[in-house]
Amino acid sequence: MVTRSAFLTIVLIAGVAGAAIAEDEEAEARAACKTDYQKLCADVIPGGGRI
Repeated sequence: MVTRSAFLTIVLIAGVAGAAIAEDEEAEARAACKTDYQKLCADVIPGGGRI
């Protein structure tokens, strides 16, 4: 039973760490594109799948 608990703990930690890394990468991508978004899409109203 200890082995199963240890395995589940490792899987949980890996999942949380993976989510944190993905969130950081998304923030970096948004920051890299922010100036282009503001310049090229300033007149587009968000919603309806346009942005």
